Amino acid sequence: MVQAHRPSLVRIWFEAVRFPSFTATLIPVAMGGGFAVADRAFDGILFLLSLLAAILIQAGANLINDYYDHIHGVDDEHSLSPSGVIQKGWLSPIQVRNGGLTCFLLAVFIGIYLVKSSGLFLVFIGILGILLGYFYTGGPYPLAYRALGEAVVFLLMGPITVMGTYYVQIHTLRPGIALGAIPVGLMTTAILHANNLRDMEHDKKVNKKTLAILSGKRLAKREYYVLVGGAYLVQLLLIVVQILPLLSLVSFFTIPLAWRAVHLVHVHDSPLQLNLVLGLTVLLHLLYGTFLVLTMYIATLLW
Repeated sequence: MVQAHRPSLVRIWFEAVRFPSFTATLIPVAMGGGFAVADRAFDGILFLLSLLAAILIQAGANLINDYYDHIHGVDDEHSLSPSGVIQKGWLSPIQVRNGGLTCFLLAVFIGIYLVKSSGLFLVFIGILGILLGYFYTGGPYPLAYRALGEAVVFLLMGPITVMGTYYVQIHTLRPGIALGAIPVGLMTTAILHANNLRDMEHDKKVNKKTLAILSGKRLAKREYYVLVGGAYLVQLLLIVVQILPLLSLVSFFTIPLAWRAVHLVHVHDSPLQLNLVLGLTVLLHLLYGTFLVLTMYIATLLW
């Protein structure tokens, strides 16, 4: 274990929960709020509580992921692990695990209040979110090690979070909400897939069977193209059927960045180059999601 220079405890936990990654939760929560605003119903306090609960679930999932990746030997001092707090000796594995469970517990407390104000369907959404977050790498059959990581991320950072946020506001659901979440879900999944493309050689050594490993390099690259390109294509269809506003086409200004990321995936195989793709995909998700969500709110105000 590498004992790196130890920063403050706040900084350590900031790194451990992967604070910058919370945009992956912020955007679908904001989208759920956007759909609620379009239906002329929005409670700011409930929205903030929904956001906090969703962030706690993501933080819990991130911590549990780091714990089990360490236990299973997936992450070590040589791997490009997301936080590396265990490998650097900043936190013990037990501290990371307990931190994750604490985040889940706090999310449950907030969820109880939200259920009282909205309805019992939120219990199903909340339990599903926590279970997927935990069993992503936890339990006897970790989903991420069985090529199901992309499916879990798509559901958690797409339909589940958007529907949950909307339900808290409206107390009911409509089919268009889940459909409207697909583009953001695909773009978030592209982040994970870029990560798995980068880590293919390492994951083979530790017997982690990701979708990229099972697909092989060539097909895995094509899957990345489908995830990124599919977000734009599905968004077009959602505009045609009036689930998303025409103004959301502003998000298409991110296509040059998407093309850059796709091109790099096409021409490069080395982990260092694919690490650049991962960074570009994170930026793409942030810009694309921000434009999409902001235009939803603006369109409601204008019309």
